[in-house]
Amino acid sequence: MECYAKAHGYQFILTSDTNWGCDHLEDKFFRRHCVIAKILPQYDAVLHLDADIGVVNPRRCASFCFLMSVFIHQNHLRKLEDFLDANIDIIFYDRHYNQEIATGSYFARNTQYALRLIEEFANYESKLPIGMSHGSDNGAIHIFLAEKLFPHSAIELELCRKSWRHSITIIDQFSYTSCVRTILGSGTDFGKIRILRKGTSHVRDNWLTSGIWSPERDFMFHGYKMHQLAEVPKEQIFPVQMSYEHWYNPFLGDFDLDRCRLGYILIHVLFQKFVNFRNTTWNHNEKFIGTREAVEYELRKFEVKKAMQKMELLQSLHNLVINGRDRHLIQPVLEDLFPYEKV
Repeated sequence: MECYAKAHGYQFILTSDTNWGCDHLEDKFFRRHCVIAKILPQYDAVLHLDADIGVVNPRRCASFCFLMSVFIHQNHLRKLEDFLDANIDIIFYDRHYNQEIATGSYFARNTQYALRLIEEFANYESKLPIGMSHGSDNGAIHIFLAEKLFPHSAIELELCRKSWRHSITIIDQFSYTSCVRTILGSGTDFGKIRILRKGTSHVRDNWLTSGIWSPERDFMFHGYKMHQLAEVPKEQIFPVQMSYEHWYNPFLGDFDLDRCRLGYILIHVLFQKFVNFRNTTWNHNEKFIGTREAVEYELRKFEVKKAMQKMELLQSLHNLVINGRDRHLIQPVLEDLFPYEKV
């Protein structure tokens, strides 16, 4: 990530949540949003990224591509700025994994609206339900946005709040997020807030396709936790769903930060195109490079599966809201509704 930022002239900030005046928040996941609110006023825009997100495909967003667009158009080069919109102040995205709006990464422009929204969300920690099944900021973002965007949907909001407060299992959490998504509907733009549809954002989970990526569609991957790094299998790898508990390094060799300078990636792309040049900084393992068709097919299959599960989860909401935490005493647990596969 640092190499990509240096090569594009972006300010790269790797920080902890201490020394930012956010210690009043107990939950580390809410503290990170407080930190973003402290940093945002210093820049035109900020891209917040979890520590386990990395750039897998620098060609997806290379700087200065407009200079040589005639020659490298097929590389689909874009900049981070291409995700921004002058009419949108904050951009979230849908995860493929479930019905969640992700909190691990979002774009925020330096506007009063975005700043207030992030500050309010950081302080939403005080509204977390009692217990350990609230999902922290991942759970809170849904009802928080619904309250902001649909304040007059009082009945629907309260029903979803109850499903959140009554949640015990991860499946209950999925039911709660599905409840809120029915309020939000299928739209993407809500005033100054945008929620990108599955598969259209800057980042996705790497395990959805076993680390296989397409040069035409992929940019960043989520799920790069160093303690979960696994050895690359010798056999062929196919773009199918694998366990989220490990990942494969898509690169060969180490990164040389001295080579990560403004315009270097463009030079690398041009050399690769015309003289088959390969440098040691962005040296991909071709084992993980797949076709757009194969990657899109697997992602779409997963999306259809989650759409079907959402329908099943919505069937459970009445029981979750009415019976609350005692429902497990009077009937089977909700996991029996459909097989929940640990991926």
